[in-house]
Amino acid sequence: PVSLSYDKLLEAGVYSNELQGGRKPIESLSNLLRSASVLLHSFGSVHMHVGDPISLKRLMQDPRSYQPYECPKFQNFPPQASAADDPIQAETYTNSVLSHCAWLLTYYNQEGLVITPASLLACALL
Repeated sequence: PVSLSYDKLLEAGVYSNELQGGRKPIESLSNLLRSASVLLHSFGSVHMHVGDPISLKRLMQDPRSYQPYECPKFQNFPPQASAADDPIQAETYTNSVLSHCAWLLTYYNQEGLVITPASLLACALL
């Protein structure tokens, strides 16, 4: 998992407009090229945190092999089964593991985030 924390959003004006009911601009190659000049401005510090890789194979074999394994929704995993033995149980197991993987990725990304002065001020103003 990779976490990026930065002081100022590139899309702050567009995001604010969308929150007020405005339409989202159409994404196209020409709009991308026109917006390249935005990168010349300073947007503050950028912090990047690269976490340890997660093996989907290892996760499928043993969902509790990654800490923290206490995903609130999936405390009890269904028993692992092959698709040949019981396709419904195999699908249930796979869906549970993938949901657990999504939870782990979210957890690890949040763990790597940096609280910037701008985000702390925004939180205080809310």
